[in-house]
This record gives sequence, C-alpha cells and structure tokens, in this order.
Amino acid sequence: MIDFNAFHFLRPGWLIGFIPLAIGAYVLFHKRVSSKGWMNILPPHLYQHLVISNTSSHTQNPTWILFTVAGTLTLLALAGPTWKQLPQPVYNVNSATVIVMDMSLSMRATDLKPDRLTRAKYKAIDVVNEINEGEIGLVAYAGDAFVVSPLTTDVGNLVNLIPSLSPEIMPIKGSHTFSGIEKALLLLQNSGFKQGHILLVTDGVSQKEMSSIVPLIRSSNVVLSVLSVGTKDGAPITLASGELLKNRQGGIVIPSLNTDPMQQLAKIGRGVHTQLTVNNEDVRQVTNRAMQESRAGENFEQSDAPLSGDKWEETGPYLLLVVIPLVAYFFRRGIIFVLAGILFVPIYTPPAHADWWDNLWQNQDQRGKRAFEREAFGDASNLFDNPEWKAASLYRDEKYGEAVSVLEHLNTPNAHYNRGNALAKLGRYDEAIDAYEQALKLESEHVKARENKALLEQLKS
Repeated sequence: MIDFNAFHFLRPGWLIGFIPLAIGAYVLFHKRVSSKGWMNILPPHLYQHLVISNTSSHTQNPTWILFTVAGTLTLLALAGPTWKQLPQPVYNVNSATVIVMDMSLSMRATDLKPDRLTRAKYKAIDVVNEINEGEIGLVAYAGDAFVVSPLTTDVGNLVNLIPSLSPEIMPIKGSHTFSGIEKALLLLQNSGFKQGHILLVTDGVSQKEMSSIVPLIRSSNVVLSVLSVGTKDGAPITLASGELLKNRQGGIVIPSLNTDPMQQLAKIGRGVHTQLTVNNEDVRQVTNRAMQESRAGENFEQSDAPLSGDKWEETGPYLLLVVIPLVAYFFRRGIIFVLAGILFVPIYTPPAHADWWDNLWQNQDQRGKRAFEREAFGDASNLFDNPEWKAASLYRDEKYGEAVSVLEHLNTPNAHYNRGNALAKLGRYDEAIDAYEQALKLESEHVKARENKALLEQLKS
C-alpha cells in the first residue's frame, strides 16, 4: 500500500525534465502530422495516383506515444519516488556540550572589530554548527549566570538565540565566571550526564576566582575548554549608547587580555585553550576536543529496537523495468540517432549559493546591509546607495578619507557627527571639532557630539 502522506521524490530536480520531454513529444507528433502535407496541395483525384499511400503506417506509428510514455517513466524513476522508510540501527550519542558565554561589559571592548562580543557570538555559532554529535546547551553569565537554552539537539534554536545575547539584558552586571561554570555543571547533572564538555567563551578570568573554580572543576568529570577573546593591548569599551565606559575617577576603562589564568584553567579541565582567530582554527580545536569527549568511555548507546532513520526505500528502479521494452522499439534503424538529442535531459543541480535569488528581490541597501552584518565592509560600501550607510561601511573598513568625502555633502546632525569621527581618526582635529559644532547647531542635545568635541579639545590642550 502506498502511504500518500509520506510520498515524495528523493531527487525532485529531475522533474524539470518534463519541459524538454514535452517539447520532444510535440516535435515528433508534429512531424507525423506534417508528413501528410501533399494532401493539402494536390487535388484528391490526383493525390491517390501520384503519391504512394502509407496511411496505415502513419496512423499506427507509435513513436511519439512511446517516446512520451518512456520519457515520463524514466524521469519519474530518476526523481526517486518513495514513501517507505527503511528500518536501520540508530545510535544515540550520549554526550553533551555546554557553551558558557561571558556577557560582562568588557566584552564591548573594540580591540576586535567591531567588538569582542560580536566576534564571540559569531564564533559560538560556528562551534554550534560544527559540533554534530550529542546535545548542546547555552549559558550566559555576568554578575550571575542563567540558562539561555537547555540541552538540545535543535541546532537551529541555538543559532537563533546567540545573536540576541548582550550585556544589557543581564540583570546583574559584573563578571562572575564561577557562576557560569557552576550553572553549566548543574545543567549537565540535571539532564542525566555524568560527563560532558564545557566551552567557556570569555575575555578574562580573575586570579581570585581561580581559587574557587579549580576545586569545582576537579570535583567533576567534565572537560573544560576555553576560547579567549581580546588582545593584550585592549581597547576602550563602547557601550550600547555609544559612550565610552569610564571608571569612578572619570578615566576611560581599557581592559587587556591576560591568557595565563585561562590556559591554566583549560589544563586543569583536561581541555584546550585557544585564542579567537580570524580563521576556523580555534573552532576546529574546541570542536575536536568536544567530539573526543563524546566518543570516550561509554558515550555511545545503541537502541535495542531498530529505528527508522533517514534512509528511504526507492521504487524508481522498478519503473525502469517497464521502460526497457518501450525503449527497445527505438533501436530500429535510424530512430535511436534521431532521438538522441531529444532524449538528452540535463541534470538539474540546485545552485550552491542562493545569493542570486535573494538579490533578485532585494535593493542595493538591503544587500549592503547583509554585507555589513557579515562584516564585509568593503562589499557593503560598494553596495549601499544610502550615503550614511555607505560612509559607515567605509569607516568600519578604516577608509576614513572616503567616508569624509561621502558625508561632507550631507547636512544632518548624524552626518556631521560621523564626519567628525572620521576626521578625528585622520588626526584632523580642528576640522573634526568644526564638524561636531555643526552637528550641535542642528541638534543641541547631541550628547555624543558634545562629548567627542570636548575630548578633542582636551587632547589639543
């Protein structure tokens, strides 16, 4: 019995072959009809004496019908009709990985472009996509830790959750790494995992916290790896409001990266420590360690009963048994060569990248925004029609002079403010101060323009 609810084609791209098949069938049928063309030219009383009649062969010639039937069955067979799954042993991977992400304000430091937090989130998504075994959970911490996602095999859910993380959503400010690791261990324990892998993504662990974290790790049976984010030199912390984070004395806070405690922590946790890289080397290291842990000991459990996997029983080959005797007719002398071109059906392969399809429905600014979000600022600056977005892309691409050229023709507060920022980067402080003043003339409450103007005036003095 055919289960029509489960019926589908394994290779539906072959169905596009019905277009050339229909054209071929039409050509053959038209050729059969046009072979009687003399009947339309000669009078009937002359036609029967001048033309040798072969009416019976024409009316009974099944070429176009056989071609259509054989082509239809062949295309259906190639498309892979199926409705039944094959039973097969399925192995459940009894392993888990918890990603613990630092959401302290220091993650807003801009020593990595555009900032540490953005780069860390992209790397976390890469790790989630790369780990293809077991369950994955997500914990975020600042002054306290919270479970963002329990352990799950739904990678898509995690990929959707990670971009929404930010220090601003955390109820308690700070950087309490102990709470994040403790929450991850509790998540593994409550889910029934005696061992697992924790990946800590952070820009720093204090020596004070090490004294409490080390006993916690040693008393557990988990592997702890660390992905450190940032540089030794550090950079100012740009808050979501655009302001720079300052200490109580009014000085600008510049957090630097000290990897020594993190290397020590990874060593004690039997994991790996790697610093965030521009390529996928860091992702490869931590995911390899996670997969090693998933394969260690008694981490694989085979289901007692055969389960239905993703392999389907294909019925296409049975249709080809019907096609063989139909195709045999075409081996009559000459026919197989005439039909060779018609029978050829190109393989339809979906494009590897769907960008051309997306671009068909998006304007220049929308395509530019996608490039900007991917941090492809050079491409974004070429795509944007909106001058302010184009200037922002050039600024992020460190092409400050070009950004100034784009903005100098605009007369809005933000345009003057951004032009001032670009001029300041070029060291043209007087022009930058003038740009900030123009922004303040148009919008007297432009706080960022006033602060930057004061900062430059202080630097000049």
